[in-house]
Amino acid sequence: MSCIKSISLSDPLIDNVSRDNMIASECKILELDLTKCRISELDFVSKYKIHINRNDTFHGLVSWFDCYFEATKDKIELSTSPYKKQTHWKQTVFYLQKPVKVFRGDIVWG
Repeated sequence: MSCIKSISLSDPLIDNVSRDNMIASECKILELDLTKCRISELDFVSKYKIHINRNDTFHGLVSWFDCYFEATKDKIELSTSPYKKQTHWKQTVFYLQKPVKVFRGDIVWG
């Protein structure tokens, strides 16, 4: 089974993640205005900080997007966040090769 594990960890997994499985704060890594953005803005590096909320084991990063339709009469939010009502969009999970024990506090990447 170890050969299957390495293959499964090489690609992100699209799945619903329960808010109960989230052990850190959320943090925005990119904001785009889709009516004005350029292709060059899609290739980016982002420094970010998350806060670990409890001592636990860290298995990977979960990503999602929120989209706001503000040109409509009633502003509409489409959120794929695990903290909001689940949709068919789900979340993207980037698993680590090996789980890491983490402790409550801040972690900075980038």
